[in-house]
Amino acid sequence: MSKIFILDDQISYRSQIEKHLATLPKVVMAGSSRINSGTLSILESSHADILIIELHPTSQAGMKILEDLKQKASPLKTIIALVHEEAQSKRALGLGAKHVLCKKPETDGDEARIAASILDLLSSSLSASSSTPTVSPKRLKAKFANNWSPRAIVIASSTGGPPVLERIFSQLRPPLLIPVFMVQHMPEFFTRDLAQRLSAVSGLLVREAVDGEEAKAGVCYMAPGNYHMQLVNTAQKVIIRLNQDEKLHSVRPAADFLFHTAATIYARDCLGIVLTGMGADGADGALGIKKLGGHVVIQDKESCAVWGMPGAVHALGAFDAIEDVDSIATILRQSMARNAS
Repeated sequence: MSKIFILDDQISYRSQIEKHLATLPKVVMAGSSRINSGTLSILESSHADILIIELHPTSQAGMKILEDLKQKASPLKTIIALVHEEAQSKRALGLGAKHVLCKKPETDGDEARIAASILDLLSSSLSASSSTPTVSPKRLKAKFANNWSPRAIVIASSTGGPPVLERIFSQLRPPLLIPVFMVQHMPEFFTRDLAQRLSAVSGLLVREAVDGEEAKAGVCYMAPGNYHMQLVNTAQKVIIRLNQDEKLHSVRPAADFLFHTAATIYARDCLGIVLTGMGADGADGALGIKKLGGHVVIQDKESCAVWGMPGAVHALGAFDAIEDVDSIATILRQSMARNAS
């Protein structure tokens, strides 16, 4: 049973969020209130494991609560921050927020929009994380372990993804003779910083993708925050296209768009990796990769911050192996070595 606490100064938002979350099974409200001097102690005594907190631009009270929670090593499993300005997002993520949603109080119906986004984020991850894998989540031997090498790798991650990506990339080294495409759910501009960190720890060329460029071997392309990334096969060239079409699974970029287009182009030579993350993005795309003969590896439940995205792939049976972070790094390293040989 998950216990949720809502901290928001606007009762209209609190009411809409409570109304939407009431539809989730195995969820109870631990509390709901404005932010005041006694909020932190009330939150701690509630034993909530999910916190939804508003961060107002004219008050530091919300940020102070996040700072205190981080300092105390709070047992909260998930923090969803509701910000008013994009500039607040990076600080919120640095203080432990797993997801950031931007409030627009001046827009009619924004309460319902925010509530629906929170419901979408929590529903798939809660159901997936509560399910028990029908197979051992450790060390499943991949069918392609010994003699298969991909022509392209696609990676999806969300909540808890950046440190996992850094750990994986720290174990990779050039040469890389295929393209790698990545979707990490992050706000705009933060993906550039992440790409630079991945490049620094690996020695590989990792950067944000540019709309209309040709995908080339040896480059790891990161979807820029707030842009979907898709692949198009044109005149024997693979072209990267970026767009700001409607969000999918309440996120942009969405991995499903990337996975489906990569599967269409690379078919049986496509390797999909689905890492830790809230929600179900990447599950339908993983199924598309499998249907066209490619292979999919998902991160195991034990090493995930949230087993939502990998759990959703598992629920569809659209995977070849379930591995921990270091084993996924080994699979990628071996795939790179086989392409180089």
